[in-house]
Amino acid sequence: LNIISASVLFYEMYLVPQGAPSFALPALPFTIISFALGLLLVFRVNNASKRYVRARSLCGSMLDVSRDLCQQSVLWARSKEDALEFCRWVPAFTTSLMCIF
Repeated sequence: LNIISASVLFYEMYLVPQGAPSFALPALPFTIISFALGLLLVFRVNNASKRYVRARSLCGSMLDVSRDLCQQSVLWARSKEDALEFCRWVPAFTTSLMCIF
């Protein structure tokens, strides 16, 4: 694509002033295509926004579950040290889940 653009630029800058024929394209096809490309772009941005919101809500859900796990470990652990050790590993579990997806 860059080679084509450079060739057109060279033709217009150096060959047309020396007498080579100039080429012109009608604007109507590009106007129609730009409308379709605009709609496609809006559709893709909308889908990307939906995926971001969904991922953000799933991340929040994982945070809630990890808090619940820590609270339950404090309630059910035999000692405070066991509960703290478990609570130290909960963020690693959540981070590993984020890396998988």
